[in-house]
Amino acid sequence: MTNGWQHLSIPDAWVRSLDRFEDARGENVVLHDGDLSSTCLAMEFVHDTCSVSYCGVLRGIHTDEEAWRLMTCLVGHVHFAVVDFRVGQAWDRQVEILTLSDKTRLQVLLPPMVGAGFAVMSPLAVMHYKWSLPYDRMRQRTYPYNDPAFQIVWPCVHPLVSERDRVGD
Repeated sequence: MTNGWQHLSIPDAWVRSLDRFEDARGENVVLHDGDLSSTCLAMEFVHDTCSVSYCGVLRGIHTDEEAWRLMTCLVGHVHFAVVDFRVGQAWDRQVEILTLSDKTRLQVLLPPMVGAGFAVMSPLAVMHYKWSLPYDRMRQRTYPYNDPAFQIVWPCVHPLVSERDRVGD
C-alpha cells in the first residue's frame, strides 16, 4: 500500500487516496494498515463507529477535544467540510471542502479540535470513523452547521439535521 498522505490547507489535517484492488467481483480496499509515518504521527486507533445517512441529511459540525479521527466514506457520496477550531491560531475557523465517496476513496485524518460535517448527496452514505480514544460525547463539541462565520455553502437547500447540529452546544 502506498502511504500517500498529503496535507490539507488546515495544519495537522491530512488526506489520502486509498489503494484498492478491483475486478469483476467488486473491490477490496485497505482502510487502515497502521502506517501513519508520512504524517510524522504515531498513534493507535481504539474505537470504530459508522453512521448511515440518507440523501439530504446533514451531519455536523462536530469536533473532539482530545481524539484524532480517521474518516472514510464507504458507501455513497458526501460534501465534506473540515473546520479548524483551535482558538488563537492564525488558521482558526479555516474551512476546507472535500468530496468523499465510494468512487474517490479519499480518507481524512483530523486532529483534536478540527471539526467535520457532511451533507449526503447520494441515496445513502455510510461513513466510517476510527478514533484514537474511545468515543465520549462529553469531549465532543458541536457547532451550528449554518454558522455564517464558516461561510460553508452546503449543497442541500433544506437539509435534514438534528437539533444538536442545528443549534450547536
